Amino acid sequence: MFYARWIGAMVYLLAVVGWGVHFSARTVLAEETTEISCPEGGLSGGCPGTCAEGQRCLNAPGPCHRCMDVKRVEITWIIIIIETPLGRVVLDNPDTRQNGAGDFEPVSLMVLANADGSVGDLGKSKARLESIADSFKAGLLSQGTSKEIAVKIKEGLDKTDRPYSIGCFDAFDQADALKLPPAGSADEAAGAFGSDVEKDVIHNGPVLACGRQDGVNALAIFDAGGSLVQTITKELLLQNPDVIEESLAQAEQRSRKYFSPEVQQGITPAIQPHPIVSLPADAQVEVNDPLYHYVKPKKKKLLGILGSSTKAQITIGSSLRMGGGVLGGVSTETDRSQGPDIKDQWGIKRVGFSPPSDPSSAWNVMGVPEKNVVVAVIDSGFDFAHPDAPAFSWTNAKEVPDNGIDDDANGYVDDVRGWNFVDENNDLKDLKGHGTFVAGILAARTNNGLGIAGINPGAVILPLKVTDPQGRANSLNIARAIHYAVDQGARVINISLGGRGFSRLEQHAVNYAFAHGVCVVVASGNTGDYLGDVGPASARRVLTVGAINYDGQRSTVSSWGPNNGLLAPGELIASLQSGDAPMEGKIYLDDKKYHLQSGTSFSTPMVAGTASLLLAKNPQWTASQIEDILMGTATDMDQENWDDKTGAGLLNASKALRAAESGYLTLKLTEMRINKDKKKKLASVDVYGTVRGDVDYFTLGVGKGARARKFKTVAGPFKTQADHNWIARINEKELKGSNTWIIQLNALDRSGQSKTAESVLLLK
Repeated sequence: MFYARWIGAMVYLLAVVGWGVHFSARTVLAEETTEISCPEGGLSGGCPGTCAEGQRCLNAPGPCHRCMDVKRVEITWIIIIIETPLGRVVLDNPDTRQNGAGDFEPVSLMVLANADGSVGDLGKSKARLESIADSFKAGLLSQGTSKEIAVKIKEGLDKTDRPYSIGCFDAFDQADALKLPPAGSADEAAGAFGSDVEKDVIHNGPVLACGRQDGVNALAIFDAGGSLVQTITKELLLQNPDVIEESLAQAEQRSRKYFSPEVQQGITPAIQPHPIVSLPADAQVEVNDPLYHYVKPKKKKLLGILGSSTKAQITIGSSLRMGGGVLGGVSTETDRSQGPDIKDQWGIKRVGFSPPSDPSSAWNVMGVPEKNVVVAVIDSGFDFAHPDAPAFSWTNAKEVPDNGIDDDANGYVDDVRGWNFVDENNDLKDLKGHGTFVAGILAARTNNGLGIAGINPGAVILPLKVTDPQGRANSLNIARAIHYAVDQGARVINISLGGRGFSRLEQHAVNYAFAHGVCVVVASGNTGDYLGDVGPASARRVLTVGAINYDGQRSTVSSWGPNNGLLAPGELIASLQSGDAPMEGKIYLDDKKYHLQSGTSFSTPMVAGTASLLLAKNPQWTASQIEDILMGTATDMDQENWDDKTGAGLLNASKALRAAESGYLTLKLTEMRINKDKKKKLASVDVYGTVRGDVDYFTLGVGKGARARKFKTVAGPFKTQADHNWIARINEKELKGSNTWIIQLNALDRSGQSKTAESVLLLK
């Protein structure tokens, strides 16, 4: 018997935004082991080349000839988030203005990550972040094991009469951020750009949430995948003072499946997505990014840092209320080989799903698709009993129905057809009706003589319930649902939910999906406001969808701004009425089983459905390829190329399904952050964007005024492609003389063709 101790060092830096937190740590992994060695030069003596269950290989990579029995593993965690679990609502509901929902209502969140490999930038994060720490002369960094974190939380609860929801994380000290390097530094002047570490993280540790359970203050502990381990009330804590430590250790054990090298590095084993663009080896440009603040711990044993206690403001979207005729019609019984026959579903017709008698119909590319890809609908539930419901719904083959046992050991008991994250059970009854409506647009049955035709009738719908009957949700449950969808094999995720504020937890979940080749499609929102601070629509690596009205124009209530992907019809859309929900729209076909609704919630499944057909036709394609094709084949609106109002244009499913795998140049401005000095005056603007495809080089320019036609190049030319990367910092001196500017990406492909992406920048 011997003891082996492996020590690695790593830092993680986050900007304080709302309840955001800066934190840095080094990790210690201690293992008590018995070593089992094979003779040198060959595999024998019980070493088959791979270690047995419960053993670890000591000589990876390559065939294993030194294994060890692991008796105990102690992991030191970085605390990467303390934030409010921002409220989200289904986007067609104008009256819901409350934050939080359901049985357990979280108020603040702490998210842990194993320091070694916790940043998903293809294995380069450790050296990058250590170089930042070195540039600030950081020295030794802080650390905390599960036991230490549990003790700190318990001490804080014991010392205060305040509820868990307020005082739960008060035992963690706060520190001040160091100043940024000055603008115009050597790295910035060199014109390099780099990744956004805050948004590249894939968390792989437990999540702790302080809040209320049935009106009683409680602490809920989840594993890295989002399954609930324990809900701890003060009464339970008094009965068992060690319950926090025990539950956190259990969550840590469950979370170990997220420690695989593939997950840590942001690569999926079976499906290889486009790699995240990394910094050039000779560029230390990340120091210039405003997200790379460094927080100096007050003491070496600091376990966490609590950010500002200001709660995020939630602004709820309003319904679309636009003109247009009441539509009628019915899908008719036809020979299945001829495909679906639809009448008067103007929305899906407009984007290419016309009857098969039209040679250009998108359905003629594949015929009527048989059972194909899993599409997760993260929403209000699903009415399985609707006569026109999708023909295929997901079932968990590893779970025995209704036996009260978690047969597949995924943390969810009897999750045979999905999961209800609000009530922590398998009751998916749709009391709001929104999820059933969305699923109908995606995959309603065809050729059954009833109602409507879904875009991909072969899609396997995985319903995941995150909202209460009023349509309220929170970012914690949305993130949990994304993890669940990915783990259960979904290739497309539809999220027709949104609200003001950015949730890092949602972003981490999207990163997890992207790393596994999953396309996440999100509604832009119905407020007609700036998209940049609306979540999850502003998250990186989501495909954000806005709406056009019945007249074919961009709806004025469709949110606009960076990260806008493309548009699809969103007015008077026909779909299914849940039998368990009140009627919220006009009755369709004089049949109470169908109704009409308007909103970007219903544009989104048109894009998600088309994405699922692309994956059914080309299962090897990645999320980035799907986005490139959908945006590259979209029909331009208002102006050529990408712009912040219409994105890449109107979805053209017929063209997309006939598209080649490559040859597209994708340009999109994804974020613009305004930086101010201590006097609250403009200091600079940081620009983020995506430039992907057959690009020769690109530049960044600025033009004065809302109608600018002359642009001054302020950064570039760049040869390296970008994926939501930080492109450049525009100093205040370049933005004098106007409060309104146009920011322009201008790229040239290798054939000499140019393409632009433009977004308005409002400084006041």
